[in-house]
This record gives sequence, structure tokens and C-alpha cells, in this order.
Amino acid sequence: MKLPNRARNRNIIRLSIYAFSSMIIVSGFNASAWAAQKDQGDMRSEIAIMQALLLEVRELRQSVEHLAVVNARMQITMQQLQLQGQRLSQASAKVDDIRKQIATVSSQQAEVTGMLQSLETQIGEQHDEARRRALEQRQSNLKAMVDQFPTKQAALRAQEADAATVAQDEQNKWQDLSDQLSALTQSLGSSSAVRPSSDAKVP
Repeated sequence: MKLPNRARNRNIIRLSIYAFSSMIIVSGFNASAWAAQKDQGDMRSEIAIMQALLLEVRELRQSVEHLAVVNARMQITMQQLQLQGQRLSQASAKVDDIRKQIATVSSQQAEVTGMLQSLETQIGEQHDEARRRALEQRQSNLKAMVDQFPTKQAALRAQEADAATVAQDEQNKWQDLSDQLSALTQSLGSSSAVRPSSDAKVP
């Protein structure tokens, strides 16, 4: 009766050892799987961080490039605006000069007209024949001058119109450049200047 008991005990011990070994193997497998999952998670996290850093670097580079382009365009626009300002000043000065000439001709016309009226009075009161002829000759010369005033005024008015058109055109060009400079300045200082160049457009 003892031999069967011993055999049975040995079988129980063997089964226990097998079960324990199986538990260790399963536990080891689970631990390995958990470690592998943890490593994969850490790797995905590192990849995500690297991608975020690369995106920030790319956006920063694009922002720097955008600012460089805007700054270069601002410099060019400022130079163009300065030159256009000189052209506008010259065109405006020409208009002012022509208007001064018109005013001078109008003043001369009024002065000569007054002189003619005075000569008519003097001629009517003059009894000396020689002096009368001299006054009449002067009167004839002044009348010839008066006849020329309308032609001079018409020519000056035409010149004024042309000069005013040129001045207005130069003014429009100056305003366009001024608006461009304002837009570039706003672009340089706005939040869009720090966005990628694909999203931020330079005027």
C-alpha cells in the first residue's frame, strides 16, 4: 500500500512543479509583452515629439523667410515712394507755376484795360494835335496787347489742364505706393507674419 502512495505523491509533486513552471513561463511572457508594449509607446511618443519639433522648426524658417521677403519689399516700396514723391512735387510745382502765369496775365489785362480807359479820357481832352497822335498811337499798341491776352490765357489754361492731369496721375501713383507700404507694414507687424508662408500672403 505504501508504494502506490509514493507513486501518487511523486505524480502530485511533478504536476505541481509543471504548474509552477507554466506559471513562471506565462508570467515571463506577459512581462515581455508588457515591456514590448511600453517600448513601442515610448517610441511613438518620441516620434511624435520629434515631428512636433520639426514642424516648429519648419514654421520658424518659413516665418523668417516671410519676414525677409516683406522687409525687402518694404525697402523697395519706400525707395519707389520717395522717387514718386519727387515726381509729384515737380508736377505740382509746374501746375502752380502755370497758375501764377495765368494770374499775371489776368493782372496785366486788367492793368492795360485801365490804361486804355485813361487814354480815351486824355485823348478826348487833348487839343494838341501832336500829343493827340502820340496818345492814339499808344492806345493802338495797348489795344493790340489786349487782343493778345485771350490767346495767352487760352494757351495757359490748356497747359494748366495738362499739368493738372499729370499731377493727379502722379498723386494716384504716390497713393498706391503709400497703400502698399501700409499693407506691408501691417503684414510685418500682424500675427500672420509668424505663420507659415503657405498661409501668409505678401501683398
